[in-house]
Amino acid sequence: FFVSFLRAPAMSFRAVALRSAMAASRAAFRCAGTTAPPAPQRPAWAVTPCSPLQVRGYASGKEVLEIGSVEAFETVVKANKLVAVDFFASWCSPCKMIAPVFKEYASEFPDVAFVKVDTDALGALAAKYGVSSIPHFTFIKDGQEVDNMIGANKNQLKAKLEALK
Repeated sequence: FFVSFLRAPAMSFRAVALRSAMAASRAAFRCAGTTAPPAPQRPAWAVTPCSPLQVRGYASGKEVLEIGSVEAFETVVKANKLVAVDFFASWCSPCKMIAPVFKEYASEFPDVAFVKVDTDALGALAAKYGVSSIPHFTFIKDGQEVDNMIGANKNQLKAKLEALK
């Protein structure tokens, strides 16, 4: 045994750790009586896309829908006449400060659909709407972007919502 150990090719610590973790994982599955690893879990930020009827319900106010996919975003835009979009990030302090105000305006403007898009999770959607800094608010009327706003100014946000109503 000692001689074969000396002749074995050199392995990095990472490779040894990975190999032992894989062996432990295989042993755990054999003990449990299964042959396949469990299915991966969905990340916490992933939101299951809604049907158009569920999405249309958010246009009635009092709720802010957090978008988890481009398809869900397109469904909301098609289902509602006016959509206010808050492009945010979980690490952004101004985004956290304006979030309760955005939710308050959702109940104040019941004919507007209010949605939030995490720029870290949906970077392609943020790039499509030219988001270069956050918080960034985009207003979509009848499927077309009509206005946008950068920054956490609640008075300016309310003025834009009243003007588009």
